[in-house]
Amino acid sequence: MKPISRIITALSSSLLLALIINISAFADNMTFSAKGTAYAASEPLETVLYVAQHQLDFTTRKGSVDYIDREGTLIANKQMDFSASLYCPTFSTELINHSQRYGIRQQNTELVMFRNDQDKVIPAQDSSMPLICDGGFDYFVKRQILDSNNTTTFHFAVPYSQASLDMQITLLENKKVKPGVTAVAEQSCNCSDISYYIIQPKSWLYRMFAPPVVIGYQNSSKRLVVFSGQSNILDESGKNPDVIIGYTY
Repeated sequence: MKPISRIITALSSSLLLALIINISAFADNMTFSAKGTAYAASEPLETVLYVAQHQLDFTTRKGSVDYIDREGTLIANKQMDFSASLYCPTFSTELINHSQRYGIRQQNTELVMFRNDQDKVIPAQDSSMPLICDGGFDYFVKRQILDSNNTTTFHFAVPYSQASLDMQITLLENKKVKPGVTAVAEQSCNCSDISYYIIQPKSWLYRMFAPPVVIGYQNSSKRLVVFSGQSNILDESGKNPDVIIGYTY
């Protein structure tokens, strides 16, 4: 079940930088930045593991993320290009401390997942189910989820595991959200008007092996304010720690 857990893990890098349409109409300088602070979910919430600095240029539709640990060292970097697709951008992520590189690139008319020297073409999908990749997830949520709050199924591609899976996102009752997640969300936006969603495999069998992801969006601004799940950044032992990430703008 390793590919399934990797798909869930990779969602943490998929939630932010597809804000082109929603923000560009209001941006004066045509650039955008945000910060994600990752707390260890298993420890007191003051334990910061790393910070993710997000940048996006609306003119070029290209973005980047720098991941910096608590000692101030750059541990990972991601480069993204939304010019061909808002739902499935091409991108390249480098895990510096682990000498790994993965992403999605355009090859003629096909999208190719790569991890180091391994390539795999993303197969054709059912047209009724959108293909979502990396930073396109946030744009997908804003366009199809926030106003309707309907349970929605999508196909998610994860090049790190050279796999893809049918996923679904569902509105979550606030009382079912863990207190630590709520605390980080409200602290990040200094607000309480937050809607939470649970993301998990469509198959009930796969759900038994894959921990769910919970995200929260502020209702008034429609901005992502919290993520809870496995990190896409490896720790020193090469594992994906459980984190709660608060986003500020």
